[in-house]
Amino acid sequence: MPWYLITEQDIPQTIIKNIKWLYPAQQDEIDIELLLQRIDYYVHHFSQSPNKNIIDICKSLDIAYELQIGESLAEVRHLLAKRCFIFDIFILAPKL
Repeated sequence: MPWYLITEQDIPQTIIKNIKWLYPAQQDEIDIELLLQRIDYYVHHFSQSPNKNIIDICKSLDIAYELQIGESLAEVRHLLAKRCFIFDIFILAPKL
């Protein structure tokens, strides 16, 4: 069986930044059952705006539902970190 040694130099910077953004959310202690109930909510809103990025969608949701700015993005971050959505790690590129 072939094996490879991969270092940080072999991984594109976009992927490294995205992993660094997602990893802390994966470690957080959260009510996953409550969060899982939100999947359909986000799927609906993401499908309504397929050309918008997640940050813009989350900002719009925060404003529309009078949430604290960043609350929707935090939920989406946890859902992504817990692998509730399939996404391209090359283009996630969140900017905080």
